[in-house]
Amino acid sequence: MKQEELTHEESLRLIGGMIKTAQNRLTDNSSHYLLWGYLVTLAAVIHYVLIQMGIPELAWVPWPILMSAGGIIAGFMGYRQGKKSTVTTYTDRLMAYLWGGMVVVMLALLVQGARMGWDEVYPILFLLWGWALFVSGGMVRFMPLMWGGVFNWAMGIFAFYQSFEVQLLLIATSMIATYLIPGYMLRLKFKKDAA
Repeated sequence: MKQEELTHEESLRLIGGMIKTAQNRLTDNSSHYLLWGYLVTLAAVIHYVLIQMGIPELAWVPWPILMSAGGIIAGFMGYRQGKKSTVTTYTDRLMAYLWGGMVVVMLALLVQGARMGWDEVYPILFLLWGWALFVSGGMVRFMPLMWGGVFNWAMGIFAFYQSFEVQLLLIATSMIATYLIPGYMLRLKFKKDAA
């Protein structure tokens, strides 16, 4: 079978089409950003409130409950979206590798949290979230995600100098700014593009 060579213009159109497809898939995936934005914000706020109420021994409990629920829900959502998808693009695969790798590193850090100290682990998580958001936004040319990455880098650096309790509030603030707001922006963009 003979392969045809693409002209420069055809190559640019093909690349542009792939980026547009990835952007549309990302906007369709706004539910994941909203899910994790709400769950992590809720866990951080409940953790903070329980510490302030004088029950620090139970303050960590929202994390495994909400994150496990989120993992199950996200897995179900991903399965359903995968069944609907007819084609997997190169960008889809890159995103899966990026966020899959991010999950592995986050889990490794979370396992070490008790030994290292949570006040040391959370700033590192901020920096990692920033990296993953920045790269994701760059891959699909969605500036709010890239700005979310930059915001998380700044929060991570700032968090190194804050108490654990303040870090919990920084996590909640960060999730609102970098997951919920871009998630709703993606949802609006998807609805606008679909109309």
